[in-house]
Amino acid sequence: MRSSLPLVPNLRVYGPRTMPPLDSPMPQFSLAFGINSSSMPSFFLFFSINTPAQQHSFPPNPHFHLQAIMTHSLKITVHKAEHLDDVEHLGKNDPYVQVTFDIKNKDSFQKTSVKKNAGKNAEWNETLSLENYIPGQHHTLYVEVLESDVGIDPPIGFAAIPLSQVTNAQGYVFRGLFNLYTPSGKEKGTVSLTLAAVQAGQAAPQGNHAEVKGLTQIESDHKHRIESLKRNEKVSDAATAAGILGGLFAAKAVYDSTQKKDVPKEL
Repeated sequence: MRSSLPLVPNLRVYGPRTMPPLDSPMPQFSLAFGINSSSMPSFFLFFSINTPAQQHSFPPNPHFHLQAIMTHSLKITVHKAEHLDDVEHLGKNDPYVQVTFDIKNKDSFQKTSVKKNAGKNAEWNETLSLENYIPGQHHTLYVEVLESDVGIDPPIGFAAIPLSQVTNAQGYVFRGLFNLYTPSGKEKGTVSLTLAAVQAGQAAPQGNHAEVKGLTQIESDHKHRIESLKRNEKVSDAATAAGILGGLFAAKAVYDSTQKKDVPKEL
């Protein structure tokens, strides 16, 4: 069973639906709205069976219920990043931010635009959206800041953000300043984000929210992914350098051969 209900804090509504006894058994339903263990609204369905003689419950324990699986959207507004690690050797960083619930699915990432020549500080104020957000299943938001480059984009910083900060926030909106980590695991730089859980299809909430220090962490699988990106970037750079050198040697060989052909023969 699926439902898409608005996020309403502290919702407590009970709506019993009772059917009168008939000659044949008749189910009796009771629908209850409340807050589940993930601090998000959900609903429960209870039912029993009435007969003219007595009421029977199925199962015998009347607390039988079905909990709806509710899907929402997580809106991520990327405000800015500061004090980033400098990974561009021939100029300034061209950073962008990407986010996902699933680092193993490369198609699940949502990305900001690239800020050309931003260097160590960049500002976006762009809102990304991750759909099918289920609080009971999605516990972590993975954030990566990368350098836009030819070939493989090298990582600048990364972090894993516990989403309990959102589900425990008033109105399910949390604005935080989050620490980033370099591929080696060193704390370096910050990213400012507003995270908001909304009903699927709704826009991100408007208004200014006070920024607080957010909690970030390093998860081993995420760190392995970042380290792999870093290794692949080094291999790509080496291949590019080898290609350039190979091209230079080839050009020199062609030049030398033409010079030899142009030398006049002695009589």
